[in-house]
Amino acid sequence: MTRGAPGHLGPYRLLNVIHTGHASQIWQAYDDALGRMVGVKTLRVAADKNAEEVRLLRQEYAAGRDINHPRIIQMYAFDWDRGQPYLAMEWFSASNMKQHLLLGIDKIGPLVPRSSTRPPTPWAISIAWLGPPRRQARQFPRQ
Repeated sequence: MTRGAPGHLGPYRLLNVIHTGHASQIWQAYDDALGRMVGVKTLRVAADKNAEEVRLLRQEYAAGRDINHPRIIQMYAFDWDRGQPYLAMEWFSASNMKQHLLLGIDKIGPLVPRSSTRPPTPWAISIAWLGPPRRQARQFPRQ
């Protein structure tokens, strides 16, 4: 694979857009050289039109590149291809906290352990904060 090939960004073969936000998109991609799935974050607006978004993407990489923890997504690379900056990261296919919260407390309440010998995870603490399943979930601002 050569850099700049159609359907590729750097060494990554782009497969599916997973999420589109205000300023960026997250792609499911494949690293042919290493034989692994990766997540690739790209900007929606041309880089030459929004230097601040490029700075934030670079800052996200700088903040996470040296962190190695099983509960934190690992950052692989920040690079440019054909004038497009991108951030390559560990692929994580499970749903995130926001997706769980959007299900509603009646769907996720049973997932929260009521008693356990282990300390609750931050996820469980957050869900428990919403209250018992019959209580109305608090409103969260849209992102």
